[in-house]
Amino acid sequence: MADIVGSLKKRMKKGKKDNGEQPIDRLTFEGLVALRAKLAADPSTDFSGEFSKIIKEFFHKLLKLRYQPTYEELISEIAGRRFTDEMKKEMVDYLQEMIHLEFSPGGMSRPKLVEKIGEFENLVIKATSDSARPHRAQNLTSAHSDSLLGRIFHPKKEPSTDSKHIMEEISE
Repeated sequence: MADIVGSLKKRMKKGKKDNGEQPIDRLTFEGLVALRAKLAADPSTDFSGEFSKIIKEFFHKLLKLRYQPTYEELISEIAGRRFTDEMKKEMVDYLQEMIHLEFSPGGMSRPKLVEKIGEFENLVIKATSDSARPHRAQNLTSAHSDSLLGRIFHPKKEPSTDSKHIMEEISE
């Protein structure tokens, strides 16, 4: 347990953003480190509610929402956001598992909570990396090819019927 907490603390030594706020992943990892410490110190208390708050706060900040979302609302918000399909699937699958575990009879067992915390740490790392969002340049041509700007900047070549133009295209 101590080695996990130590490795998380090392990851959190990123510094602050330019606007003075801490990065989302750092805030989340600080909350997870504190939660792991509470789990180790008090084995009889159920901390699944606190873990749920950390998850929702992370997605609240990641998606820049103006309300406190439920898991279901997070799933629908993720579907409409610009993440890679793989990342969307991973986030939605995780949230659906959390819904199932949180609202199952008997709640979430302690070993399952520890397992889910570890999975969430990996999800935070992936979701905040540059590879989680598709590259803008790749999507401009495909996403906007039928829009007005897409037709202006990426015009489709129309087949020419003039024999002079046909000969020029063949010689190119």
